[in-house]
Amino acid sequence: MLAILIEHLGSQEAADAWLDSPDTGYPTTARDAILASRGEFVLQDLESQWGPNPNYA
Repeated sequence: MLAILIEHLGSQEAADAWLDSPDTGYPTTARDAILASRGEFVLQDLESQWGPNPNYA
């Protein structure tokens, strides 16, 4: 999951900021959702926003 975020957002720092942002549509953060074994939902959300293979970053 982290590798996908780094590819999409362009850096480890940007991925960490997104994971820890409280404004990602999750009750707390996307990182908390992943740690609560809801990573599949986070991935589905990312793919619905960005598509499975966006060619930008």
